[in-house]
Amino acid sequence: MSESIREVNDNDFEQVVLRSDKPVLVDFWAAWCAPCRALAPTVEAIAAGQDQRGSVVPEPFSTMLAQPVRGSEGGQEVQGR
Repeated sequence: MSESIREVNDNDFEQVVLRSDKPVLVDFWAAWCAPCRALAPTVEAIAAGQDQRGSVVPEPFSTMLAQPVRGSEGGQEVQGR
């Protein structure tokens, strides 16, 4: 896992993601999700190219409903571009 990818939990999600002064990509994924596994190399590449510009946070989920990849910049949700 890239050093730019930071795992968070309920205790630090707000600080790391919602209050970040840099863009944050939150990747909702599950080990059983084939599209999630297929997207993993792309997420790794994005994280590797971020340096100090932002961060990537993997967020595991266990529901059967697929979640979109979402982002946050300045505490505001960023729509896909």
